[in-house]
Amino acid sequence: MIKSVEMINWRAYEERNIQLEPGITFLMGSNGAGKTSVLEAISYGLTGEAAMFNSKTRPKLLRDPEKSATVNLVFEVDNQLYKVSRTQSPKSAADAQLLRLSDGRVLATNHSSATRQISKLMGVSPDFLRRIIYMAEGDVFRFLNDPPGEALDMQIRQVLGITQLDQFTSAAEVASKQLRQRMEAIQELMDDLVRLGIRTEADLQERLNSGEKTRELLLEQLEKIKAQFILLQTTSQEAERLQELVTTIANEVKSAPERWKNIHATPIVEYYRSIEQKIHVLQNNSLAITVKILTCPPKTGPKNKW
Repeated sequence: MIKSVEMINWRAYEERNIQLEPGITFLMGSNGAGKTSVLEAISYGLTGEAAMFNSKTRPKLLRDPEKSATVNLVFEVDNQLYKVSRTQSPKSAADAQLLRLSDGRVLATNHSSATRQISKLMGVSPDFLRRIIYMAEGDVFRFLNDPPGEALDMQIRQVLGITQLDQFTSAAEVASKQLRQRMEAIQELMDDLVRLGIRTEADLQERLNSGEKTRELLLEQLEKIKAQFILLQTTSQEAERLQELVTTIANEVKSAPERWKNIHATPIVEYYRSIEQKIHVLQNNSLAITVKILTCPPKTGPKNKW
């Protein structure tokens, strides 16, 4: 139970101390009078965070942005009174302290430890405290305008943090869909294996061994085909060279048919031998002429007279 809240340089208040009596307390006033400032002060005192603002907009909580703001909150848990004091500078959170008033014992000396101790005392998380302290303006209008059952259900879900589970539910549905798709793919694969006669690990191993043997046979055939291809390639190259030679001979025959008139009537081997004989005779005649020239003495004529 909140006993009192003191605000110094806090939003609408330069300095204000509000005492709260047991039971339900109503804060009434025109817009801008400071009702929300009180709720923000309670949220800041108990959790170290204001319900409406995050760490980036926290300086807006200061009435005078050049000075620090302080919130002193007194609350009761299990018949024990506690006082939490928190100071917010223009740039960052400053001092904090949690004090047990019955014996004056200091339970925390900084913001994070004070938040942990208060959460432990009340048995709920800081996030839960922020949700139950303050209902945003949009939530209020939805609570008033929506059907009572739906509005109450949504508010309870938000207070208990159940709405945060919606994202996990959506993620779980996506994961479930993906798992179903994978299971269907696996089932199709299993059906294919059954059609191939593979029902056990031994069947699969036998198929793999058979496949390996088939692979080796295919590799051997591939090597033979490669050798045949190389042979055919070589033969093709020789045929091309022979074709070029035949074309050359044909052109020669066409250019001087009288020299090649007997080529069709004489076997090519005999014709080749006759040509060799003619070449041999020509070589011998050439050699004889050369020897004769070398052995004949030069003729001498009359000497010139001067």
